[in-house]
Amino acid sequence: MTRSTVEPVEKQPEGAPLLEVQDLVQEFVLRDRAGGKSGVVQAVSGVSFSILAGETLGLVGETG
Repeated sequence: MTRSTVEPVEKQPEGAPLLEVQDLVQEFVLRDRAGGKSGVVQAVSGVSFSILAGETLGLVGETG
């Protein structure tokens, strides 16, 4: 069983993002029937966003 802990963080300055992501890339390796690499699907490329206090971000892919 894996346990994770949440460490307290220092209070951010007013207006500073709680989370900032820059140039996010997510790729999935395609495998052939023998288990070898047959290609790469680029699901996300170059996505950037910031989340400020009080904001909510919903990210939905094609599988919902």
